[in-house]
Amino acid sequence: MIDLASAENDEMLRGNPIGPTPYASPVHTEIHTTFMQSEEFKKNLSPERTQEVLQLFANHVTGEITAQQLRSGAAPGAGQEAPGTPPGVPSPTGQPPVPGTPMGAVMPDRIQGGGQVPSGMAGANSGVQVGRKV
Repeated sequence: MIDLASAENDEMLRGNPIGPTPYASPVHTEIHTTFMQSEEFKKNLSPERTQEVLQLFANHVTGEITAQQLRSGAAPGAGQEAPGTPPGVPSPTGQPPVPGTPMGAVMPDRIQGGGQVPSGMAGANSGVQVGRKV
């Protein structure tokens, strides 16, 4: 999801519209909002297409956040707006990203649905099989 968010950032920065990513995690969406506040984004944003590109990012991020809120049972628009993002674009986590945070430090190790992930096999199939002919 993190690599996909970076690829989507590149495409939208070029002016190509990308629809909201289906089942995007909050971390995926946070990559977009953090990128929009980065120096790299500002450096590569052409002045004549600023509004167009900002609208592409706003549409993409807003769609992802709305889907996340619907999946969690929250009312769409319940998040707080992140400072430095276009009006109406809330932070996916409810917390504004720290300006100047490098892209690699945006918590790539967080997992969604960790409570449902099985932690091992039960019974005779768990662990190392000792003394059994295969």
